[in-house]
Amino acid sequence: MENLKPFDGLHCETTATGTLLKHIGIELSEPMLFGLGEGLGFIYWKMKTMDFPFLGGRIKTDLLTQHICKNLGLELNVHETSSKVKA
Repeated sequence: MENLKPFDGLHCETTATGTLLKHIGIELSEPMLFGLGEGLGFIYWKMKTMDFPFLGGRIKTDLLTQHICKNLGLELNVHETSSKVKA
């Protein structure tokens, strides 16, 4: 892509998606991308075998981008390959 200007984000998926959106003229903040992507949640997980509980909250990888596109009314085409050459 010519003249691609990267999105300045802290998270890998919002940075990649933010860069692609910015390229088509949609500039959103990273918190807005997480919101539109329905990407933040909450989990408190405590087991007897754990020294301390796990606190986390993020949805499965790639769902964030799918939700962002759905909520913005954009078409998303995903192409996957296991070929390093094609990638």
